Amino acid sequence: MKGTACLLLFYFLASVFSVGYAQKVSGNDDAIAIEIHDNQNGCCSSQEYYIEDGRLIVDYYSEHGAMYTEGYVPDTILKKKLTKAESTKLKQFMLKFPFRSIDTLFASTKENPDAEAREISLSISFGKAHKAIQISDCYQKNVAALFALVNSFIPLDKKEQAKIKYLKSMFSCVR
Repeated sequence: MKGTACLLLFYFLASVFSVGYAQKVSGNDDAIAIEIHDNQNGCCSSQEYYIEDGRLIVDYYSEHGAMYTEGYVPDTILKKKLTKAESTKLKQFMLKFPFRSIDTLFASTKENPDAEAREISLSISFGKAHKAIQISDCYQKNVAALFALVNSFIPLDKKEQAKIKYLKSMFSCVR
């Protein structure tokens, strides 16, 4: 029951955030905004990745539920401005990324999903287009390519702490 309640809370909060996030960036034809919520251990910890206005921010939350508590402040792992080359790389990637045609939900079909299953929510805006994607204990190759791009922007001294660990071998579901 704990896993189901946590999953429902996760989907609700992610969808609420995605609507406001899309409205924020939808006015600029070249605007790119990516938000990744990686709930790594069920309801226990998560990392948030934000790429917007040429900046990358990575925050760590030690308790999933606490991040929605008034006054809670996450630990900021990384805050950096993308270089011109990184910004160009991001734009070129987005021009080729099939986010408009990608499914909005990737989920394991396990009978009894693990309460500690990895939950990832993505909000991607490019120009006036927006896509919200939910992942539940599943690997998806296009999403893996996006995560590899984000990881390429993380400086070496922050790689171990901030990179998105998303390997095919970590999931029972592969799409």
